[in-house]
Amino acid sequence: LASRLQIENLRKLNSSKKYEQAFNISKGMVGDASLDVDIRAEARLIQADILEREFVNQPVKTSIERLATVLGIKLEKLDKAQQAYISAAQIAKSPDLKIQALQGLDRIYTSYINSIENLSLKTELSAADKAALTKELKALVEPIADKRKENQYQLKVPLNERAAPATGFKKLTSADTVNPNIELS
Repeated sequence: LASRLQIENLRKLNSSKKYEQAFNISKGMVGDASLDVDIRAEARLIQADILEREFVNQPVKTSIERLATVLGIKLEKLDKAQQAYISAAQIAKSPDLKIQALQGLDRIYTSYINSIENLSLKTELSAADKAALTKELKALVEPIADKRKENQYQLKVPLNERAAPATGFKKLTSADTVNPNIELS
């Protein structure tokens, strides 16, 4: 009960934009092995939410001279948010918490892809330079797009588990059933 109240307190801190305080308190909860795994996962999700916010708020509008630096910062923030969501999914037992973590991953992957595909440069480029840059940016997006596809597949698995009715019937594969003997004339 006390840990549930701590989670509610963390949510209030997060929603009132006291991010640093919420992050630091949740850090202690995530590392506390005596807490229920789902409480630890919820604390990690709060951290992930804060890291996602930092990632999304990191602009990518820049000059060509600073592009590598700006993209490096964006990737670093993506990595931190990604690691937080992945660890929350790994910690959690609850399918709902796993889904929340996977949905967070989907949001950050989508945001990264959109920000790179819609990159706005303050510098004018020649057609050849623009084509070369577009090719390089596409190469940056591809691995994240692949991760997003994989994550979307993973999202379907817990959703299917959660949506499965508790009928008591065993799930049978085609190998477990009898082949029908049907003759068509």
